[in-house]
Amino acid sequence: MNTTKIVLENIKRREIPLYDPYTGKGAPLERELLEVADFYLPQQYVPLAMFNNPLVQAIVRAGSIEAMAMALDEEYTPEVHEKIADALIKVRIKHDFFYWAASFGTIKNKEGSSNIPFVLNRPQRRLVENLERMRLAGKPIRIIVLKARQWGGSTAIQIYMAWIQLVHMEGWYSAIVAQDNSSARRIQAMYSKLLKEYPPKLLGLPEAELEFGSYGKSANDSIIKQKGKAVRDTVISIGSVVSPDSIRSSDIALAHFSEVGVWKETEQWNASSIIRSVTGSILNRPMTMIAFESTANGTGNYFHTEWLRANKPEGHPEKSSMEPIFVPWYEIELYSLDFEDEASMIAFADWLIDNRYNEKPSTYPDAGTYYWWLWGMGATLENIHWYVDKRRTYADHADMAAEYPSDDIEAFKHSGQKVFDLYKVEELRKSCFKPVFLGDISAESNQGYNALHNIKFVANENGNLKIWEYPDLSKNMDGRYLVVVDPQKGASKTADYSCILVIDRYWRMYGGTDEIVAEWHGHIDKDLLAWKAAQISTMYDKALLVIERNTYDNDKGKTMDQGEFIIDTIAEHYDNMYVYIPMGRVIEKESPSIGFFTNKGTKPAIVNHLIAIVRELGYVERNERALDELNVYELKDDGNWGAMKGKNDEHVIVRAIGLWISDTQMDAPSEKKSVRVRNKHITSDRL
Repeated sequence: MNTTKIVLENIKRREIPLYDPYTGKGAPLERELLEVADFYLPQQYVPLAMFNNPLVQAIVRAGSIEAMAMALDEEYTPEVHEKIADALIKVRIKHDFFYWAASFGTIKNKEGSSNIPFVLNRPQRRLVENLERMRLAGKPIRIIVLKARQWGGSTAIQIYMAWIQLVHMEGWYSAIVAQDNSSARRIQAMYSKLLKEYPPKLLGLPEAELEFGSYGKSANDSIIKQKGKAVRDTVISIGSVVSPDSIRSSDIALAHFSEVGVWKETEQWNASSIIRSVTGSILNRPMTMIAFESTANGTGNYFHTEWLRANKPEGHPEKSSMEPIFVPWYEIELYSLDFEDEASMIAFADWLIDNRYNEKPSTYPDAGTYYWWLWGMGATLENIHWYVDKRRTYADHADMAAEYPSDDIEAFKHSGQKVFDLYKVEELRKSCFKPVFLGDISAESNQGYNALHNIKFVANENGNLKIWEYPDLSKNMDGRYLVVVDPQKGASKTADYSCILVIDRYWRMYGGTDEIVAEWHGHIDKDLLAWKAAQISTMYDKALLVIERNTYDNDKGKTMDQGEFIIDTIAEHYDNMYVYIPMGRVIEKESPSIGFFTNKGTKPAIVNHLIAIVRELGYVERNERALDELNVYELKDDGNWGAMKGKNDEHVIVRAIGLWISDTQMDAPSEKKSVRVRNKHITSDRL
């Protein structure tokens, strides 16, 4: 691409699409021209669904309000004209939120002058278009919105809920839950401002101001009133992380959860329990709505987990019902900075092209590759110019990206101390697919000698064993499969999980990479885990079996090593197990140390090795759950690695151990022969 092409493309990108919410030109939804010669808007582009209304059909046939009055045998007077025009307006506001919001929705002007009509900006239009798509399909409205700064996502959600309550549904209660009551009240204040200037005649009421009044004895419940009398039985409740139980959850139909990502947990409540408490009674029916919105605030929390679930592909068993919506900073009208003149703009475009492969900052605060990526994402030159200018106010890119993310991956990537490149993790996700087998493994017995006889896979949709590729025993190979076991710490069902990973090393013979082909994951007694690991290893061509050994203190203060117990259980029956010899230590053959010891010496090696493998896309992943764990694995303040609070890391550990051993300690697979595994730091051999 040359400078001329960039400049021409930039002109296209800068073209502001027409949007007139009053005439409907350029507004979202499929629309059709409605012509009414003597209406205050003679030509309106209205949603198609509006044409099914009998009044609209009659006006279309008549061609004007006057002709319609005559067709109804009514004397055409100013009063009759206004009556029919008002009826037409009521029909349109029921079908066209964009028109209703601009005509009758009042919001605070952020620039400080008087209140202004709610004319939706570009990101707000995209948000509401998604809401309308669900509503028009007769589906419950469920969204999760990852926000950049200053585009009014919370405002759009709240006023859309007001539209449902004021125009569509009576007795339709709503809830607003935020990190504290003051934040929830600020959101409710948007609704209150709209009410004060809302025409009562649209509700069939006499001229008198609408307002929120107290409802019952709760200070957190308000009902719409006029002159002290309740209107439409419309109640709005507010709550917070501190007092979520104040909400009348049994009556809620619409729920708005604000800044979920920054909610602080208390001894009594966390995000999951709060949302479950409020939404538990919301029926799965049309016109109900659940909306989460937040800026990113680290990974591993409830909001991040729900965002990942919402982005799962259709048909995925873990996909949630929420529709994910993200608006990048460059789609927000505010974030654009004009150049002083055309020459400055062309010079900037020249620099952009010249530095598109430059991975180090040069002239500007970030690398040229990043600014070129922004251009590829759809930003204008003026957007990027603004970004460069704004970026100078931040010490590093991470702080800027956290406030103004360009995509959802970047939003979460720079809001915590993650160790894996989230973009690369998403690349690995492309090779994931549903397992070809889901179930478990069994034999003549669960343990003992017979546990390794007549082994077979038993299908069960609730089973803990996932297989993406069955064992291939046709090639009579040695060193092809590698099995790694991470035992759960403790016996409690609430402890972490045991994990058995199977790695296929076949493509190493041709310069390729390892591939994940099977994985068992669940809670199990440690003696049964030992036999299950041996069974899976046996099925996969009697694979090299690696048991992780990692001592820890149990709840009784005793030092435990689950790996040692597992090894002792099966050592006499399974003879292809990994042997560990620490560097510089001489060990007699009679006393080998079986298993892989995860300690202060080996953990940095295996984790840094896995970081590099992920960065280089150096293996083939199949299990999305493992990638979710990579996303929440972090460097702690004390310098140690581990999962974020409340998350697990067993999928990470088995991959770190397995890929390390495969890459640094084993030869490529070959025809059957004894295989010696070696490394200059850790030497080991098969028994």
